[in-house]
Amino acid sequence: WLVFRQPLFRGGGATAALRAAKLYAFWSDEGVRLTVQNVIRQVTFDYYSALLADNLCKVNRDAVTSAEAHLNDVRVKRVNGVASKYDELRAQVDVANFRAELIRQENNLVLAKTGLLRTLGTATDAPIRLADQLRHEAAAMTLEQAVESAYANRPDLYMAELNIRMQREKLKALRGAYLPEIDLALQAGSDRDRDGEDRWSGSQRAAVELNWAIFDGLGREGEIIAAKALLKQREIELKSVEEDVFLDVQQSLLNLANAEEYVESQRLNLQHAEEGLRLAMTGYREGVNTEVEVVDARSALTEARGNHYRALYDHSIARLSLAYAMGVLGKDLEER
Repeated sequence: WLVFRQPLFRGGGATAALRAAKLYAFWSDEGVRLTVQNVIRQVTFDYYSALLADNLCKVNRDAVTSAEAHLNDVRVKRVNGVASKYDELRAQVDVANFRAELIRQENNLVLAKTGLLRTLGTATDAPIRLADQLRHEAAAMTLEQAVESAYANRPDLYMAELNIRMQREKLKALRGAYLPEIDLALQAGSDRDRDGEDRWSGSQRAAVELNWAIFDGLGREGEIIAAKALLKQREIELKSVEEDVFLDVQQSLLNLANAEEYVESQRLNLQHAEEGLRLAMTGYREGVNTEVEVVDARSALTEARGNHYRALYDHSIARLSLAYAMGVLGKDLEER
């Protein structure tokens, strides 16, 4: 016998399941988009960290070069009887301190590049060249604009909304279990004749079958109660995600504003430190300033240059965090 069965009515359960499947496909797409944004954020963070380490290496390398040049000037002055043994020793200590700091920053650079390569999924000993520079790029954004963008683009917010819609479809499917199931059944086959002769006769049958579960031990009621509770949980999760999104955007904007002030203050501080070292070196050559004043001025300039790059780094990270909070990381990739 060949039996063919076609469902005709399932109380809305079949259509609810189809809608839930489509919603799950959208939910999966948003999950992929969230993963892409997390990868972009981590790669960019590691890249900025490597740039900062590279710039700090350059700062200390320049400081070593400047200190060595100053040491040579002190030695010339000592030969001429203008500088003392203490001045030469102090200049040597200055060179040694900057070299030690340079070694530490070079180690940090190696670790930063290794972390970047590991995030990229390549060999950690692969050659890498950092092509960009830490730059200050002003970002004008109001809280209303940022929150509007976040609510329109955050994948985790979409996923929370889709969880609610999928749970509602599941609840519809469970409620459909109270209704009857109607199927169209077709049968075709052959039987031996009843008269005993060795002959076969074919037959076909068609029927509409109705199955209606009257009592199932309150199993359906229990499933519906559990589904309603899960739906309520999904709705609470959506409100929690909305609050988290708002707080993320607000905190990112505050961090960006603080980073803007930090960059401006360190820019002015760097200008003052450069001028201070120039004046100290000029005064030392003319016998006005002492060796200690030159050392202090050079240390102040090295610290100011390092703080300037750290301020640029903090500002870049703040812009990155704001873009992530707004859900626009990788937006150009989606448009392609």
